[in-house]
Amino acid sequence: MTLEIYQQELRRAYVRGGPGAIISGGVWFAAALTATYSSISDGFFLLFFAGMFIFPASKFALKLFFQRAPESKSNPGGL
Repeated sequence: MTLEIYQQELRRAYVRGGPGAIISGGVWFAAALTATYSSISDGFFLLFFAGMFIFPASKFALKLFFQRAPESKSNPGGL
């Protein structure tokens, strides 16, 4: 398989990154609101700890809403 085929498979599996971008935006928005209305340190902690769950939440959303098959095990770009 070529690099182009691997990339095409990842784009299909991750819906071109859309769910991850939406979830990441939600985390940043929540951290910004927390920093604005609570304190900057609370916003930082929210961003730091919620940021750890962006990728797992994206994978969960892909399975839940899009029912996409994961990338193949032989794909070197897959996680």
